[in-house]
Amino acid sequence: MLIEYTLYLSEVLRTHLAQMILVGLMFLTGIGTSLVPETVATILPRLVGHVYKRIYYAIGMVASVIGVGIVGSWILGPYTIGRWSYILWSLLLLVMALQSFEWVAFIHPVPFSAREDRRIERKAKVWQRTLAIVWRGIKSGLSWRYDRLPIYIWIVATIAVAGWKLASIMIISFIIGYLIPVFWLTGRLERLGRVVIQPNYRLRVLWFKRIMGVVMVLEALYFFGLFQLYQG
Repeated sequence: MLIEYTLYLSEVLRTHLAQMILVGLMFLTGIGTSLVPETVATILPRLVGHVYKRIYYAIGMVASVIGVGIVGSWILGPYTIGRWSYILWSLLLLVMALQSFEWVAFIHPVPFSAREDRRIERKAKVWQRTLAIVWRGIKSGLSWRYDRLPIYIWIVATIAVAGWKLASIMIISFIIGYLIPVFWLTGRLERLGRVVIQPNYRLRVLWFKRIMGVVMVLEALYFFGLFQLYQG
């Protein structure tokens, strides 16, 4: 049954329609990732009202996502460690699915701290503040935690087997989806406030994470099937 599922999905993923759906899913995932509590609580408040901060943050964020996505998928992909990469990604995706379902908390939330903001504002020179904000964007792309880490693992696992052409489009799609709400919500504090005070905000986030968990489980089964095919 698993082999049939893997063969069928492999055939479907070769079609242009399925690839377009996957790119669209990446775009929607980027939007959802920018609205989860971790992003809303620890990142967006620091960017409200500052256009230059948003631009420099975006530069750092894009650089880290592209860098880690490419390097991670290459080092841990099938072209480097062979068919065992499918087992690795399968196990990681199953663990991250449990985190997305909120059944188990492998990674815990980190409390918000404004100390770094004060250090940035005290920097005398413009180029020092610029580099500090870019570095914050890079760290945000490298240090995904409670809500965003499962999604990040899924992205790296997906582009590891997608091929460079499709993977590049997927990364760009995710980044665009992520940055659109970031730039929109941080234009004014009222916009960000309206998001978090909505009665169904928590329910929407929960459903987004559950859907991503289901996608991770389906992809993990697909990787298990690929491992068996290569073993045979």
